[in-house]
Amino acid sequence: IQGSAGKGAGGFKIWSSDDSAYIGSIIINNLNALNVGNGFQTPVLYLRRAVGTLATNIVSGDLSLGGTPQNGIVVENDSQGNQFVNVLLEKPVIGLLVQQGSGVVATPSFTVATAFSVDQPQTNAISQTGGNYNSYNGGKLTSSGSVTTIPAISIAGSTYTSIINYTIHGFSGSGGAAISLGATTDKVLISENILDTNTTIINFAAAATNVSIINNNFSTFSNAFLGTITGAGNNFQNNNGYNPVGTTAAASTGTTGATITAGPSPETHYIKQSANFNAAVTKNT
Repeated sequence: IQGSAGKGAGGFKIWSSDDSAYIGSIIINNLNALNVGNGFQTPVLYLRRAVGTLATNIVSGDLSLGGTPQNGIVVENDSQGNQFVNVLLEKPVIGLLVQQGSGVVATPSFTVATAFSVDQPQTNAISQTGGNYNSYNGGKLTSSGSVTTIPAISIAGSTYTSIINYTIHGFSGSGGAAISLGATTDKVLISENILDTNTTIINFAAAATNVSIINNNFSTFSNAFLGTITGAGNNFQNNNGYNPVGTTAAASTGTTGATITAGPSPETHYIKQSANFNAAVTKNT
């Protein structure tokens, strides 16, 4: 798809105008969205109440040059089970926006983005402001020095989100971050990512809970984690470059015993045995 000398390029709209109905089983393959100089009129793909869309091999030109800057792909309302595979977007406002949108209260679920790459996003490469069971599996998110003061991935108002096997590079300006976790974010898996040359690795913009940050590689950062990292159920382990250990403060058990609550990272505790007392250690009580 491409524009003309007098009009910007359009996009594909897959939607139900009836909020009690759905549209399903759409296949889009080998889509090249070209900017001939006067921009885009719409996002490249827009899905609303779409179920079971499979979109593969999607490429866009500069989504901010000429006309009104546009998002790359928008998925909203009760869209379910949509997959985007082999996607490369250049300079979108947001590369992939997952949100409730207008109308009935419903958010996208079971979205999968695989090999989803974004260069020079203006607001976020991936933004999820609502949704459940959505997965982002592999790709390259790069600032290329364009806008370095944003989080590449922003997740809020969501549960059961996974971010796996991404390389995120260059969000190294003031406020820049690889990943931002916002309000009411629960059950997030962040694993096997390479997060390099970002001001902050993960910004806990609000008290996210049940976040597992495991087996990542962190390098060249000013802040590893910002915000409240000790939300209930958080777990940080085996991250090269930054692997915080737990508290180093001594805890006195006294003669009647004491409860020691571990933080989100593995801790080592040493128990000194007194000649006058017996020591017992009980886990998870």
